[in-house]
Amino acid sequence: MEPGTGMLFVRTDGRAAYFCSSKCDKNSKLGRKPRRLPWTARGRHVKASKAPQTSTPTAQPIEVDLELIEE
Repeated sequence: MEPGTGMLFVRTDGRAAYFCSSKCDKNSKLGRKPRRLPWTARGRHVKASKAPQTSTPTAQPIEVDLELIEE
């Protein structure tokens, strides 16, 4: 977040919340969790961590019965 942008919201218990835009502020007031929203940095992080780890398939050796081939 660049200096001079966004909004600082201080709760009554003293905790501070920084919002980069009014969209973030409104979603917070609606009670939405950042990790459940795909357009937030937290949401992208959670989505990436839940993605299955894909690996390249490796060639598996095949057992061949040579007696059947010779016939």
